[in-house]
Amino acid sequence: MSCFAQDQAVEGTVIDPSGAGVAHARIQFSVNDRVVLAASTDATGSFRVDLARIAPAGSYTLTVSATGFRAESRQLQLGGPLAPITITLRIASLKESVSVTSHAPGESPSPPNRDTLTAREMERGDANDVGEALSAMDGLWMKRKAAIENDVVVRGFKQDDINLLVDGARVYESCPSQMDPPAGHVELSEVDRVEVTKGPFDVRNAGSLGASVNVVTRNPEQGFSVALNSRFGSFGAYTDGASVSYGSDRIQLLAGYSYQSSDPYSDGHGQSFTDYNNYSAIGRNARAFDDQSAWFKAYFTPADGQQLSLSYTRVADGLVLFPYLTMDSNHDNTDRAELKYDGKKIPILKKVRADVYYSNVVHLMSDSERTSAMDGVPTMTSPVSSRVIGGHVEADPGGGVTVGVESYYRNWNVTGTMVSGGMAMLSQSLPDVDTYGTGPYVSYRHAFTRKLLLTGGARYDYASTSIGVPGYSTDLYYRYYGNRNTSATDRYGSGNVSLSYAAIPSLTLFAGIGSNGRIPDAEERFFARAGSSGMSGMTGMMQENGTVGDPDLHYSRNTEGDIGAALEFGPLRVRASLFYSNVRNFIMIGEEAAMMSTPVLATTYNNVQARVYGGETSYNLKLMRGLSLAGNVSESIGVHDPAPHDGIYNTNVPEMPPLRGTLALRYVERRMFAEVGALAADRQNRVDTDLMETPTPGYAILNMKLGATYRGFRVNFGIDNLLNRFYYQNLSYTLSPFSSGIRLPEAGRNFFGEVRWMF
Repeated sequence: MSCFAQDQAVEGTVIDPSGAGVAHARIQFSVNDRVVLAASTDATGSFRVDLARIAPAGSYTLTVSATGFRAESRQLQLGGPLAPITITLRIASLKESVSVTSHAPGESPSPPNRDTLTAREMERGDANDVGEALSAMDGLWMKRKAAIENDVVVRGFKQDDINLLVDGARVYESCPSQMDPPAGHVELSEVDRVEVTKGPFDVRNAGSLGASVNVVTRNPEQGFSVALNSRFGSFGAYTDGASVSYGSDRIQLLAGYSYQSSDPYSDGHGQSFTDYNNYSAIGRNARAFDDQSAWFKAYFTPADGQQLSLSYTRVADGLVLFPYLTMDSNHDNTDRAELKYDGKKIPILKKVRADVYYSNVVHLMSDSERTSAMDGVPTMTSPVSSRVIGGHVEADPGGGVTVGVESYYRNWNVTGTMVSGGMAMLSQSLPDVDTYGTGPYVSYRHAFTRKLLLTGGARYDYASTSIGVPGYSTDLYYRYYGNRNTSATDRYGSGNVSLSYAAIPSLTLFAGIGSNGRIPDAEERFFARAGSSGMSGMTGMMQENGTVGDPDLHYSRNTEGDIGAALEFGPLRVRASLFYSNVRNFIMIGEEAAMMSTPVLATTYNNVQARVYGGETSYNLKLMRGLSLAGNVSESIGVHDPAPHDGIYNTNVPEMPPLRGTLALRYVERRMFAEVGALAADRQNRVDTDLMETPTPGYAILNMKLGATYRGFRVNFGIDNLLNRFYYQNLSYTLSPFSSGIRLPEAGRNFFGEVRWMF
């Protein structure tokens, strides 16, 4: 019977030849070429691996690898005290760099366009969800709608213009106002890391117009371990969670549970966000959000080189208050399941992979917490649902080639009830719409020399969208667009090519061009919701507070060029990139006049020709041992051609993020870290006056964090908005069908803390 390495931990720092920490380096422990435990360094290059009751005492091989460096290995003897380890990675030739770079099959690795946020980095912040956590990365923002359920924005692209996946599987929103964005269907406690590919460089998954964001959940580890965590903070916020992991040679299991809740936050003026809309006494006394999540994952290895995995997650959200909308979310239940197969050394082929996934979202929104309700009885209710099933089959025949095919099916249904004058009116604004999509793809990578790497990919997509309710009335579509279409078909190709050139050991240059598309979703084509009439303050025409889709919308295509460079000079590391996107048939919200003698306006969706351009720079300067200065700067600018025939005169793409920068002074020691950081955003004057968008003032806030680790314990504390500033994010309100038209300010000074225990 083997003896486990009780109270044993391996910790240290991974540095480059200049002494700067190497962020996100991969750490692996193996015995006889079999990996038994894996981890990664944080943003400062530090790592700590808890091995208590996980790894038996004995001899292990520790391997450290990172993009652009040669892998380094060491032999470790577990069973006694170990001093902190410092591992120096040497700069690799380009071919060696390729061999240690992990990438999702079908994607072209393009370093300036790709970044990763680890769970360790998320734990050090105060984010309530994935969208908020990702907003700390360069080129990424969030769209604030409530205290939770924040949208992800990448380089100004958002919602259907980016592809958000969970473990490579599709998951969609069910609410047409995105109360429940895809990122909201996975809890932070379940997340291991988030991989972001900026630009149209993903051919594995259809619809990656502006970016692909893949949330990777935690995997079971070798041996037996338990993790307990508790988070707490201002405004009555708390999170409690636990997970159990077990792993042997043939089977690995992981199960976890998380519960989180919070009161409404207060802004820098001390005003609750419920004061900004028509909340009743019931709503003002309600929690801002209340949700729980449970997950299970199992890996089976029936034979060497063969692996099966099965995962299931249930996310159950209770009441979530959305001040910027006319309704709140009463509940939102999500089921996600995925089955995967990975095979190596298959006859003829080097590798074969297959996956099939399913997700189902059931959502209910109403005005039960608002003054428009009658003693808590809602006058507006909307049950909605969205489900998807899909998968991939792909193979690596060799020579750097991957071939595969993706197929998926989505159903989206939205109904609503309005009570007026004692009468209930039922409507089906999104009539059980089905979307089928399939596409074969191929990717290729080849190192021409030790300094020059070529990567590329191509894909062809076919998709059909159709209304699933027989006899559904098309009168509203006909009123505005003169057609009664109930289905649409899209066909298009995608492709990309990238070059990476190691000019000198400390400087690598990158360039890439890609073209990708996305089809209009069911809401943009077939949403139909009539409303009451009034005067439009913008045009003086009659305004109907309804929304109507355009069945004849064209698919969007983004053709984008990216250039970038990564420089390592002594203690300084800099990565910079520029991009320019030309988006044909970009889909944006507008107003359309009905074809009648007295024109009546309604919210709708239009195709316009748009251009989005900008860039990002991130840097890390090591000042002395343990002390560093890090930050980033990013900006995106969006413009489009006017379309007077659709009432579009302004040329600014709405809801574009302004110039933003961060600066952080960090100190990292073996068992603790401390950070003082600032975030500043410029005033946003480039607004869409056609949609009554107004400028947003600039702002700057100061944050502090500190943490410590001892054996299996880890604690983090912090204060956000230390100076209690009152400010709005530029993306703090939306132009969706159920918008209330308010801006939602950010939270004032607030503290947070976390205690985690692993054994």
